[in-house]
Amino acid sequence: MRKLRSKKGFTLTETLLCVALLAIMSAAGAVASGVVISVRNGMIETADAEILGSTALETLADEVRYGQNIAMEQESATETTQVLKMDSLTYGTRTYFKVKDGYLWVDSASLAGKDAEYHMVVSESAYTHLKVGEFKMEQDSSSGTIEISVAVENSGGKELWSGSVTVKPLNGI
Repeated sequence: MRKLRSKKGFTLTETLLCVALLAIMSAAGAVASGVVISVRNGMIETADAEILGSTALETLADEVRYGQNIAMEQESATETTQVLKMDSLTYGTRTYFKVKDGYLWVDSASLAGKDAEYHMVVSESAYTHLKVGEFKMEQDSSSGTIEISVAVENSGGKELWSGSVTVKPLNGI
């Protein structure tokens, strides 16, 4: 019988070194992919917040732009909060907007007695895990404009997007 005396091939030390290097590279790849996924999720969350905020802001701007009989009034007889009320082409008479449980809602005399107390301004599916944090509508009687501000937060309360727009109602104040 002939013995193999070839020196070709890998020694046990070389093979173990190769396996160790592959394990280190695999671990580094796993850590890097976790970072990439985290950054990706953050970018998607920010983009969703921008879409929600800009949609809400544009919807409100259109309502104010085409609204009539716009005035700052008390929200209700029991509350002292001042809100901007108007007659809206979309929602009817004595319309006003408010944030409730992180969602932007509209209430009006025309919606009274319907299935819900309020109507959602932007569809619930647009919120995903986001919420409207800050919302203001302020009237500047000297210039005849309304400033609308909206801020969008994640479920942890971190502000991801904020914006404002100044609108001059076409029908006057």
